[in-house]
Amino acid sequence: MKKRIFTCLCVVLALSLTSDKLFSQDAKAEEVLKKVSDKARTYESLEASFSSTLEDKAIDLTATQNGSILLSGEKFKLNIDEKYLVISDSKTLWNYGMDTGECMIENVSDIMEDQGIQPSEIFTIWENDFKKYYDSESSVGGKNCDVIKLVPVNPKDKPFHTIKVFIDQSNLELVQAIIYGKEGNNTTYTIETFKPNVSVSSGDFVFNKADYPGVEMIDNR
Repeated sequence: MKKRIFTCLCVVLALSLTSDKLFSQDAKAEEVLKKVSDKARTYESLEASFSSTLEDKAIDLTATQNGSILLSGEKFKLNIDEKYLVISDSKTLWNYGMDTGECMIENVSDIMEDQGIQPSEIFTIWENDFKKYYDSESSVGGKNCDVIKLVPVNPKDKPFHTIKVFIDQSNLELVQAIIYGKEGNNTTYTIETFKPNVSVSSGDFVFNKADYPGVEMIDNR
């Protein structure tokens, strides 16, 4: 009987210590991400270049792309491999395929509904609808990073089950994000360059047909 009581006490103690550690780690995750968000809110705009690697284990596929993004509030201009250009003024979205010469026009509210993450949220994706857990420390490109795990509050509404973000400890900026898809397709985004408060104009976030001779405009609104 004494042995059983002692064992139970050990289990309770272990669970208590684990709970305290988890609470501490979660608090640390909140603290780190709040600092990053507070800093990001001081930016009127930003420009970044990145690489993305998609790994689809189901079909044994690995594909890498490079791109750049210009952001100002909810407006963005996304260029991927000089093949795809996606522009949004926060209400309308233009998706131009440079190979096909076609530009699809959509309402942002319609097209973004099934995308999971909007480009305008990529540097502050943790702010809404995520549980946050401090995971570990790691090095990315020679930068010491805090690794934080994000789990959707409503996982059924998302095409992914977990996101890991890597935050540079020295300048409180997002360095890398890994999105773990439900179908085994994981995408890693690595920020190569990051420039806050760049000069932008409203014309940067509207597709100008005159700049792309021969483009076929397809309005799906």
